[in-house]
Amino acid sequence: MSTLPTPALVARIRARTGQSQEDLARQLGVSFATVNAWERGRSAPRVTHRATLDALASDLGIRQGLSVLVIDDDPDAAELAKVHLERSSYDVQVSTASNGSDGLLLLGANKPDLVLLDVRMPGIDGFEVAAAMERVPGLDHVILVFLTGVSEPDLHERARVAGAADVVAKPITPERVRAVLDLVAEADRERAFGTLAARARDEGDAG
Repeated sequence: MSTLPTPALVARIRARTGQSQEDLARQLGVSFATVNAWERGRSAPRVTHRATLDALASDLGIRQGLSVLVIDDDPDAAELAKVHLERSSYDVQVSTASNGSDGLLLLGANKPDLVLLDVRMPGIDGFEVAAAMERVPGLDHVILVFLTGVSEPDLHERARVAGAADVVAKPITPERVRAVLDLVAEADRERAFGTLAARARDEGDAG
């Protein structure tokens, strides 16, 4: 069984299939209230139901864990982030790149859920990587978080404009790693609800 939290798993299944909570409940043979509680983290499924969710996710080609790419030219900082990620309560697969060029190659190949991106790097810096990401297809779902070892007055505003969800000071701590992974899981849930809202609008237009 995956250690990916049930709320994130249910959200990913619904986002991939376009199902409402009612649809998924009917498929699983449970009530709407049950699926709603799972997705909101208010209750946990029975072992048999969790196994069914895992099997469904596998059939849909959904990764059971979160895929994270760390792009940082400082090997110690990259290793620290990797250790904290792998020791978190989430099921995480971590890859690393030591420069922006290699990072962009891995981004296109892996299409991770989360990118931890150092701001200051030789060659292609973090902001240039962020700009290049917009030209890579299939990265709309990626959560971008900048890492920085310096304090700059306008850094947070520049990061926001570049599409980053957050800026985290180095060295990154286990607490900040957990907060960032929670952010990714929440984004999964929001995408699922967004899919449902779009479907409802389409059905309303058709009617």
